[in-house]
Amino acid sequence: MSEKNLKLNVPVPVVYQAPNKETGATVIAEIYLPAGTKDIVNFPDLTLVERGASGVYVETFTPDDVGEWVVLIHKQNGDGQVVKRFSVGEHNLDSVGADVNGVQAGQAVIEGKIDTVINAVGALDTPPMVS
Repeated sequence: MSEKNLKLNVPVPVVYQAPNKETGATVIAEIYLPAGTKDIVNFPDLTLVERGASGVYVETFTPDDVGEWVVLIHKQNGDGQVVKRFSVGEHNLDSVGADVNGVQAGQAVIEGKIDTVINAVGALDTPPMVS
């Protein structure tokens, strides 16, 4: 299993810093599927939204397939192009951690039930007191 940084069907933040911190620009993100084709059906070009007047633009997309997603970000006129890659899998570190926590909680419940059975068997093994 190769390392996957992001989880399938979980929104992925796309962040872009415009050249020279340009504000008021129209910034576009083009989404490419793991197969390398542009996803015009599920992800038409995204228009990123500027955070305040910072020249930082943000948006999200939700990958619906496992693999390497590519996002091409640029100003509407094509200037300032940046390529970002996002590795998407069925699990990520957070989801594996949550699964481990669930297993540990289940183990604690099972251990409690085993203790109850051991105590019950111990009570059966104790001979009755004769007066």
